[in-house]
Amino acid sequence: MRATTPIISSGATRHRWRLNLRVRWPSGKAACAFVLLAGAALWGCVDPCGNQVVDEQLSPDGKHRVVLFQRDCGAVTDYSTQVSVLSAGQKLPDLAGNTFVAEVDRGKSEQAARGPWGGPDVEVHWASANALRILYAPGSRLLTAEHLIEGVRVSYVTLHCRHPEGGPPVCDHEDR
Repeated sequence: MRATTPIISSGATRHRWRLNLRVRWPSGKAACAFVLLAGAALWGCVDPCGNQVVDEQLSPDGKHRVVLFQRDCGAVTDYSTQVSVLSAGQKLPDLAGNTFVAEVDRGKSEQAARGPWGGPDVEVHWASANALRILYAPGSRLLTAEHLIEGVRVSYVTLHCRHPEGGPPVCDHEDR
């Protein structure tokens, strides 16, 4: 702020103040850097992941629902297989699974069998109204494996998988 010349009026001195609000925009390389940084900041707010439901089942008492889904987060990541336990009427949020998350562990010599959706092969079965069994392919890398969620006890068992010569592993699916 800067003062201007005082104005004399009726014997009193008054000052008129003026704000100088000039904004100088960067030019050239600085402008490009600003635009790139602003774009990168906005990109970080966008979730590139999406969920595709593979299977869902209501609990025997109808109070809960288990959702088996594949989560895809773009070209730089592999598919993952995820499970969420929800209230019967609750919509699957566009987030990671709240119960189970597995991916193929590419660092292992014996990789997990993949389901038709691309992630590790997984099955889900209600053992009772408040007990769930999750069967998963051996060689899966488990990132999340909760044992109690929404009042439901969860147990984990590895699937029986075969490794045909020259082909990918195949898991046996049967009602358990």
